Amino acid sequence: MFFIKTIVMQKKFKGILLPLLLVAFFALLLINSCKKDQAPVTSSDQVHIENFTPTKGAMTTEVLINGSGFIADTSRLQVAINGVKLAIVGASASQIMVVVPPKLRSGPIEVTIDGHLTATSDSIFNYIASYSVSTLAGSGVQGYSGGQGTAAQFFFTDTTNPWIRPTGIVVNNTTKAIYVADANNYCVRKIDALGNTSIVAGNPNGAGSNDATGMNATFSIPYGLTIDPAGNLYLADVGNGNIRKITPDGTTSTIHTPTAPWGIALDSINNVIYYTATGSSEIYRMPLSGTDAFQSQVICSNLLWPVGITVDKNGNVYSAISGANEIVKLAKDSWAQTVVAGTSVAGYANGPATTAQFNNPWGLAIDQYGNLYTAGNGSIIPKNNSANNGQDNAIRIIDAETSIVSTIAGSTSTGFTNGLGAIATFSNPAGVAVDNQGNLYVLDKMNNAVRKITVE
Repeated sequence: MFFIKTIVMQKKFKGILLPLLLVAFFALLLINSCKKDQAPVTSSDQVHIENFTPTKGAMTTEVLINGSGFIADTSRLQVAINGVKLAIVGASASQIMVVVPPKLRSGPIEVTIDGHLTATSDSIFNYIASYSVSTLAGSGVQGYSGGQGTAAQFFFTDTTNPWIRPTGIVVNNTTKAIYVADANNYCVRKIDALGNTSIVAGNPNGAGSNDATGMNATFSIPYGLTIDPAGNLYLADVGNGNIRKITPDGTTSTIHTPTAPWGIALDSINNVIYYTATGSSEIYRMPLSGTDAFQSQVICSNLLWPVGITVDKNGNVYSAISGANEIVKLAKDSWAQTVVAGTSVAGYANGPATTAQFNNPWGLAIDQYGNLYTAGNGSIIPKNNSANNGQDNAIRIIDAETSIVSTIAGSTSTGFTNGLGAIATFSNPAGVAVDNQGNLYVLDKMNNAVRKITVE
């Protein structure tokens, strides 16, 4: 009897055991498979990018990266271009799908695993930026009034003195405020982050040279403008032939009376001001501190109408030489001069910097990556030019990496239209500034308005 029960129990046990063994076996296979798929990558040589598609695109573009040595665990993956992370949609051992973020710059794609194993693509992804133009302040009607947005009025236009083309527009990256030189209202205006326009210093009731605070201070043709990290403004007051300092509370003082300054820029690292003396065809250097503080030194002469001026993070100086239709670079300390873009022939042509053409370029700005931006000034393009005798009412970029000149907004048409890129129109854009997010601000002279170009 016992023998029979034992046999029966063994049969039941085998009936239960076999399925359990099968389940355990397949579970073991699955675990091993997962371990194999998630196995540690121990060398960058194991990670390789073969190609990616598409090779160019705007924000929200989905890019498929093909290669080897990738992993499916997206928490261990990072994909970036120029240090900017791209959102990862999904991944496997041979492919990664990512989404392009806004405000990217062109560059190679980098895939990083576990924070230190990296593969870099041989080719670059070309980011296609979009530039959207809007009106920040002003309505197109000249005059004087404060207010928000288009309720404000400016007086940039002076048809009896067309040479008055102020370049003065700057950004305070901390407060997001914009400052402009309102030449024919004899004052410096502020547009705050909410779009409200007010006076910082100067009096629209008349010109003068009084050092004081707010509207008790007076100017005569405020023209070029620059700003330091503390928010102090430095103004080239063409009518008075001097340089004025304006503190954040509007306190104004005369710090130098040089040969009539027009454009002005600050090297904030070395605490040095540079300014253009258009009438005497010179560019000057003036330290703000040290034993030679407020003493001007000519660093370049015999230039044909230098106007707009800016400084890069290495202390090199750039200027728009309006009469020569060129953008030039002055190397720090040696001040050796080289042409960055332009051919000296007046025209309107994009392309390689060595063949690109400008037509009396005016305002000039530089971003943190070394890209230069020019304001076209609205000068009539010669009839023999392919631009068909329009006016240079464009904002253009000189790419620091490729040395290619291209138009980001505006065209050879004149108008007051908001929109994307070439759809937008300006009328004699005289000044341009760029913030630390890459957005641009334009002193649109004949439209008596301040325009914003949002970069995406």
